[in-house]
Amino acid sequence: MKRLLFISVWALIMLACNEGDEIPNDVEPDNSNLALSMEVDHTENLINDLVVVSVQNYASMQEGRMFNPPSLPACATATLVVGQNSAELTLDFGSNGCSFQGYVLQGQIVMNWNSLPDADQVLVQCELIDFYVGTKQVQGNSSILYEIANDIGNPQSTHSLNLTVIWPNGQQIHREGEKIREWIEGYGNMDYADNVYLISGYWTSTFVNGNVYSYEVLNPLRREATCSHFVSGSMDVQRPVLSGVFDFGEGDCDNLATFTLTDGTVIDVVLDY
Repeated sequence: MKRLLFISVWALIMLACNEGDEIPNDVEPDNSNLALSMEVDHTENLINDLVVVSVQNYASMQEGRMFNPPSLPACATATLVVGQNSAELTLDFGSNGCSFQGYVLQGQIVMNWNSLPDADQVLVQCELIDFYVGTKQVQGNSSILYEIANDIGNPQSTHSLNLTVIWPNGQQIHREGEKIREWIEGYGNMDYADNVYLISGYWTSTFVNGNVYSYEVLNPLRREATCSHFVSGSMDVQRPVLSGVFDFGEGDCDNLATFTLTDGTVIDVVLDY
């Protein structure tokens, strides 16, 4: 039982290391930027999921050993180097492209942490090296504080965001902020498919033209491992042109959401990335 808890906690660590109605012409560019910002959310989730499936195989790793966990594509490798009180895990997808969940990935994700026996909290440093998701380059590093159990007994992580996504056409978004991820279902059983998380926090997306979008979670965003999008929850969105509340619905796994403007106008949104 203790071993299962240990593996589950490390899986959480890696997780925390993503229009139907017509939009007036004068706000279409701003609405397009909102879609790009949400694509950053989706990219974050994809990277986090990749790391989770590797760490769930943590018990089979040995120092310096290369391996291919069943949940990772054969073209990806992971290397764990263990020191006296430290560890470094590197996920490598190569430079020629490696397919995962319909995306072509390149580059490395590197994680470092201090491994102290019986620690209630662990601080992990994560870095992306020459990393691409499809044609988008993803740069950045972050620190992630993990708690084995929060006040109600669930594993929880606090992720300080520092991420830049660059598109081939020169568009880019820099993401900063803090996300808190509470693992509410599926921990302790080694089955990735039943994992469920609640996400809260705040962050900003800064575009290359200087525009800044600010986000604050109002109702925790529910993330289910088997669904590509958040299934419920809402967040306040502040934008240069239009602001309002973005709502992911009441729990259905679909690509539908709504955006309610400050004047009460409701816009139906299709999450088509």
